[in-house]
Amino acid sequence: MYILVLLLTAFFLISIFATNWPVKLYHHTILTRLAELLDAVPEKNGMLLSNVYSQINTIYRGWEIKIRFLEASIDSLKANSGLEIRMYLHSPDCAENAILEFYPMRQKKREWGDFKRFLTNDPQIDNHWFALTNNTSSARECWNSFDFKKILFESGVVQVLLNQHELIIQLRYHGSVKKIMHFINELVIIDKPAIV
Repeated sequence: MYILVLLLTAFFLISIFATNWPVKLYHHTILTRLAELLDAVPEKNGMLLSNVYSQINTIYRGWEIKIRFLEASIDSLKANSGLEIRMYLHSPDCAENAILEFYPMRQKKREWGDFKRFLTNDPQIDNHWFALTNNTSSARECWNSFDFKKILFESGVVQVLLNQHELIIQLRYHGSVKKIMHFINELVIIDKPAIV
């Protein structure tokens, strides 16, 4: 009996460390509460073993939005766990021609291949964020189309990516449901809505 209890305890602890399932269930409850505020239903993606256990796909104030938690397990290639918000952008043509990525300077990203450093000409941003793009002129057009400063200095933001009409924001620290909702409300005023 003692050995059985030890084996079950070991299996339980290994399952926690290998799949991070308690955190995934906690994040699912956050998404459920957030979905109520957005008049949406959270979708479950398979089992607790997957990197994305649940997500919200909804249209909010005319925007097509996807919200999910990414969980980096022990063997994951992904460096950061956290909240990811994806928004479909309707108007900017710049996003068809350019990819614009922002990373905190502490991540020590470098230029590679076609991706070169993009300077915003705002010293506050250029000192804290490393921006990469594959098309400098289109990236400048994108930079002038959005209020990126509002996004980049939001607490917890670890990556911002503008890619083919999609704005992807990753937050390491998300705070409460109320703070997430406040951030989403700030995001929906950066551009014209995708759906009229």
